[in-house]
Amino acid sequence: MAGGGLIHQLLRRKLQSHSAALPTLSFLSSKKVQDDAGSFGAKSFRAFALLGAGVSGFLGFATIASADEAEHGLECPSYPWPHSGILSSYDHASIRRGHQVYQQVCASCHSMSLISYRDLVGVAYTEEETKAMAAEIEVTDGPNDEGEMFTRPGKLSDRFPQPYANEAAARFANGGAYPPDLSLITKARHNGQNYVFALLTGYRDPPAGVSIREGLHYNPYFPGGAIAMPKMLNDGAVEYEDGTPATEAQMGKDVTTFLAWAAEPEMEERKLIYSLENGWRRIDPPASEAETSVSLCCPSKFIFLLFKECSRCCCCFCCVKSLRAFTLLGAGVSGFLGFATIAYADDAEHGFKCPSYPWPHSGILSSYDPASNRRGQQVFQQACASCHTSLASYPDLVGVAYTKEEETKAMAAEIEVTNGPNNEGEMFTRPCKLGDRFPRSYANEAAARFANGGAYPPDLSLITKIREGLQHYNPYFPGGAIAMPKMLKDGAIEY
Repeated sequence: MAGGGLIHQLLRRKLQSHSAALPTLSFLSSKKVQDDAGSFGAKSFRAFALLGAGVSGFLGFATIASADEAEHGLECPSYPWPHSGILSSYDHASIRRGHQVYQQVCASCHSMSLISYRDLVGVAYTEEETKAMAAEIEVTDGPNDEGEMFTRPGKLSDRFPQPYANEAAARFANGGAYPPDLSLITKARHNGQNYVFALLTGYRDPPAGVSIREGLHYNPYFPGGAIAMPKMLNDGAVEYEDGTPATEAQMGKDVTTFLAWAAEPEMEERKLIYSLENGWRRIDPPASEAETSVSLCCPSKFIFLLFKECSRCCCCFCCVKSLRAFTLLGAGVSGFLGFATIAYADDAEHGFKCPSYPWPHSGILSSYDPASNRRGQQVFQQACASCHTSLASYPDLVGVAYTKEEETKAMAAEIEVTNGPNNEGEMFTRPCKLGDRFPRSYANEAAARFANGGAYPPDLSLITKIREGLQHYNPYFPGGAIAMPKMLKDGAIEY
């Protein structure tokens, strides 16, 4: 019975422990299920997030590609340009043909204002050929000694001629469109040379559903697809001097090569320098020559060798003291002579020392005398304006010399001003208005010098801040001799 009771107690304890473990197991089981469910939810959320990010990235890429196409046009193919290699050079025969295409096809509308005829020498033409080519044009030059403009035959230093006088004339002749300058066109456009070639050869009929307004032409490589320039390269449009067939693609390739050279003429020299720098190898001199070669290029080594040779003499200390004494003596003499030279140069540069006059407006809180300003403007207008100019404008006088705006407007309307260009690119004359500056006495500096015996009457806008400038003596003028005669005489002006 005792054994049976003991077994009964053991079984009872086991069952109690087992029953106590059941809630724990059920809790752990439910927690595991919940963790599994939460993990599945997190994985699902992560998958949806990655999917959303992928879709957003794809749509963003598509948007960027669409925006890029709208901004730069259809993506251009990459063409194998012969000069695009690291050590490749331009095809100079192609440059010559490209210049011929530019001259006969493009130059009637597009300028190349940064290129001179001399740039072609040794690149596409000989010097004699380029001189003859430049002499075919007439260049407006000047002014001459009399201040007049004149025409002359072109020369090597002249730039390529401009097809239009100004931007307004260019727009008027091209229906409002402005043909760009081609000097740097392969650098100024996205994808450079590929874009220029694709644009020149990419004209085609617009696809279904695309309408192009009158005066424009469809070209998918141009931003927006509608371009004012018509197709210019047609088979046989140019007859090459070397007999090359002038197909559309050949002309496009040649003129693009020419424009690439114009935008980067130093490319071949840069590549040559690179190849030379990477081709040189340092060669150390022989041991017998090493000390001499280093002494010529290394200052410290050179000084060491100098003292090494000089050490045979025992009076180095005396030499140094003597050298220092001579240096101090030279510095003292130079300082004295420099002071005397500065004093003399100051007199020669600035003229006789001027007295200090008690100007009413020189005080800290003082102002100009408006009545004196008005009289002074009258003196300038009647005595000085025939020779001297001023940067002042008529509106500057309102409230300063003239109290009423009508007075200044009436004064300005008495002169005529050359203005323009107008919508047709022409210059025209009109009455002066309030926003104009004072009129100029001469058309240019040469005309002013011709009228004044070689002297140039300075602008008086800042004459009290700066001076310029010999037939009349005036001790206050630098050097004492001045080209301007005495202008202010008693009774010269009737106020």
